[in-house]
Amino acid sequence: MSVPCLWYHNSCMYDRLVSFTDIFYSVEFNKW
Repeated sequence: MSVPCLWYHNSCMYDRLVSFTDIFYSVEFNKW
């Protein structure tokens, strides 16, 4: 689960990276 960017005032890029990772793994697992 990704934390909304608003909760991370100084780490928006980190949140975007985590969101991308979550989406990537979700897609990969959905292939199975």
